[in-house]
This record gives sequence, C-alpha cells and structure tokens, in this order.
Amino acid sequence: ASYCNGKGLAGWDCKPCLASKLSANNVSVYANEDDNMHAFTALLPADALGSVEDDTPIIAVAFKGTQMSSLKNWIENLKIVRSDRQMTCDGCAVHSGFVELWDSIATPLVANVKALLAAHPNARVVLTGHSMGGAVAMVAAYVLQRDLHLPISGPVYTFGSPRVGNSEFAKQFDRPSAVTPPPPEVWRLTHYRDPGPHL
Repeated sequence: ASYCNGKGLAGWDCKPCLASKLSANNVSVYANEDDNMHAFTALLPADALGSVEDDTPIIAVAFKGTQMSSLKNWIENLKIVRSDRQMTCDGCAVHSGFVELWDSIATPLVANVKALLAAHPNARVVLTGHSMGGAVAMVAAYVLQRDLHLPISGPVYTFGSPRVGNSEFAKQFDRPSAVTPPPPEVWRLTHYRDPGPHL
C-alpha cells in the first residue's frame, strides 16, 4: 500500500489497500517529493498481523521503497558515507542517505504516532518498509524507541532492505536499555539474488 498515491492511500481505497481486506482508520500520509520519500501511518485492527490473541490495535508505520525509475532514490541508496548524526550511541554510524530520508518526514510522522499512542495507549507499533523504505523503517524504529522512548512493541518487518548501519548500531539496536522500552523484534527478509541487501 505504501506505493499507492497519497489520495488513494489516505482514503484507503487504492487497489492494494482494498486487496488487504483490512479496515484502516486514522490514515495519514507523509511525503517529501524532492526525495521521492513516502510513508503512512494507520490504525489497524488487532488481527491485521494474523493473530487473534487479544484486541490490541496496531499502529502501522510503513515506508515506500526504492522506485526503479527514480534516479534520486538510487542516489540516496548509494550514499554509503556513514553518519553518526541523530544516533545516540557511541560508535554508531548509519548511512547518511537513510537518515536524511527519515529526517525529511520525521516531524509530522512522530507527532502522529505520539497522538495515536495517546489515544490508544495499549496499541502495538509495527514498522515496515521495502528496500530503501526498510532501511528508513530501521532508522525510524531506533529513533522512536531509543531517542524518544516510545514503545515500539510490535515487530519491525523489512523486505529487501540494504544494510542500515555499522555493527555497533546493530548491537545497540538489539541491546536492552534501563531508560528505554525493550527493543522491538526485527524480521529482515531478503532474497539471495537481490542486490539491495548487499549495499
């Protein structure tokens, strides 16, 4: 659904939205057209992940991936200079292109996630993204959980995501902290012939 245009996504009536057979509420779309970065947040029913264990709603945060036709996306993907900007752990470095993409939509997205959590304090926050969007989802999960101390209790699912940061970033991402909520479970799904995960 993150590849739908903003209007179809906001109304939850684009083809992938309808095919999901999910009822989404409070859908908000975030876009930075200069960088071709799009994301959305939505409040989904408890069974959106296939589980009916409880009636806890899901706050979904989804990031669009690389557009094959977008030269700008490929430039961002290939920015392999690592930056410690915005990372709060010693020795952590993250690819600057992914941090810049996150920064381009972070302010309204974070405000909306906070508002949704205030209205639904028991909701599970689940992040996902494809390709470049998967990398941005990892940066977002770190910032939301480590820097802002928001409970990212649902898994983070990435599909074909490039490597996001150095080994210290990976260790810190998974390390429990006394002052932040527990780190989220992460599922990084890749295909061995996909070049993206090897960037």
